[in-house]
Amino acid sequence: MRRGVLYRSNALDAASIDAERLAAAGLTGVFDLRMTVEVTPKPDVVPDGARYVRFNVIGDEVELGALDPKSLKDADGARGMLTDVYRMFVTEDNAREQFSGLVRAIAEDPGAQVFHCSAGKDRTGWAAAIAQRLVGVSADDVMADYLLTNEYSAATIEKIAAGATAERGAAVGEAARVLAGVFPEALEAAFAEADARYGGFDGYVRDGLGLDGGVIERLRAKLVV
Repeated sequence: MRRGVLYRSNALDAASIDAERLAAAGLTGVFDLRMTVEVTPKPDVVPDGARYVRFNVIGDEVELGALDPKSLKDADGARGMLTDVYRMFVTEDNAREQFSGLVRAIAEDPGAQVFHCSAGKDRTGWAAAIAQRLVGVSADDVMADYLLTNEYSAATIEKIAAGATAERGAAVGEAARVLAGVFPEALEAAFAEADARYGGFDGYVRDGLGLDGGVIERLRAKLVV
């Protein structure tokens, strides 16, 4: 894939960014995948010349219930929760609409763009997987790229786990460690859901996301060397 035209990131609020690095990227688009409750206290820093578009993947009307991180008690529960979230990325109408809109926005502009959520791993991780698979990246390479999150975010993961351990004990600390990182079964669950509902990734793209060959060709022209 071509370097320097599409980035995935965690939060881009004023307290989180490297301002010089953000400016140097020459961005023409900033795509925010967060919920309103995440955006309001931490709005994005949008570089001059870039447009800001929000694709609210989860939506503001979703009842989180068992998906609320405060309900976590152990690592197994955290794994189950995140796996359910990844399935929701495929099953929920709003999620599919938002991911479809994101892919179209990426394909329509040849300039450099960034897409992000809060941690840059789940909503953003599935979005990256979609884009990579659409332009021909192998499933193994998609997974390897996804798992790099655990390396790039190692210090943050440890900090979150340590804080949860101090506040609520070792079991919750391990749950927080799982929730702060990524693991193969979560991404695999989204692909498996696409297989089950749409007969495979191509069917998910065509019937679930409503993307046609023209969009895919424009995306490929932008991202493939």
